[in-house]
Amino acid sequence: FDRIEQYVPEIDKVAAELASALNARVGVNAYLTFGPVSVFFPHADEHNVLAVQLYGAKNWLFYDGPQATTPGAEQMLRPGHLLFVPKGQIHEAVPLETPSVHLSFGIASLDNL
Repeated sequence: FDRIEQYVPEIDKVAAELASALNARVGVNAYLTFGPVSVFFPHADEHNVLAVQLYGAKNWLFYDGPQATTPGAEQMLRPGHLLFVPKGQIHEAVPLETPSVHLSFGIASLDNL
């Protein structure tokens, strides 16, 4: 669900507080996974990401470059866990338990607008 903060006031409040504290633009997407495979292939975002696991579990895989076929690092998230993914870091999130839900707070610097 793209821009879920537009539909859920509690998420909008957290996004606004984060934007104010970081002097940044913040948008929030919710990712619901019902199967055992990643929703996205390994990719890099053009903004920083704070991922918050709400339900189930996901294994986040991090790659050292665009040609890498095996992850250089990984981190498992369970409900309540928070993960920072810096802009440009190649990653993917693979469900370990389904269903699985996480919020992705995209944080873009106001300097880059």
